[in-house]
Parts: sequence; C-alpha cells; structure tokens
Amino acid sequence: PVTFTANVAAGPLTRLEKVAGDQQSGAAGTPLPVAPAVRAVDAFGNPLQGVAVSFAAAGGTVSPGSVTTGADGIARVNGWTLGNGTVAQTLTATGAGTAVATAFSATAPSG
Repeated sequence: PVTFTANVAAGPLTRLEKVAGDQQSGAAGTPLPVAPAVRAVDAFGNPLQGVAVSFAAAGGTVSPGSVTTGADGIARVNGWTLGNGTVAQTLTATGAGTAVATAFSATAPSG
C-alpha cells in the first residue's frame, strides 16, 4: 500500500466579502445600528485568519480603524458613526499591504 499525506493551507488574500453593515441609513452624527464586517478569503473562498484589515470612513468615524480577522476570516468594527453635512457616505475596508478593498455605503437623510 501507498500512503499520501497532504498539508493544505489557504492562499493569499484575494477579496474582502461584505458580511454585515452595508446600505444602512441613519441620522447624521449618530452610530449606525449594524457594525460593518468583512470576511477575508483566498481565491477558493477559504477564510483567512490573522489578516489585518484597515477601515476608513469618508466624512464620519469608525472604531477601531484596524481589525485582525479571526478563525472565521471575519473582521468587524465596533461601530460606524455617520458624519454631518453629507447625505451619501462610505466606509472602505482594505487588506493591509494589498490593493484588496471593498466599500460600504450609508445615507444620512437631511432633515
């Protein structure tokens, strides 16, 4: 008989998939109800643990600005607070040291 042994490891980061927190709406200057989260995956959809993901809000604030993915490949911020004076707002998640990114959108209706 012949025995084969294979060690399998996930590949490099190829995309960030939105898991929660996209297309929300809230009052300007207030936190949104759902914290944005992304899943870091390789080319085959395998989740990647230990990937640093930076989050940057255009106009508002996000906390924290950088999160490391867990065993499930998910990085989740504590919250996204909308800025004042801008109706359409975005939050961009970017894999550290890569060009891999995805953007979340939110609106803060006037009035």
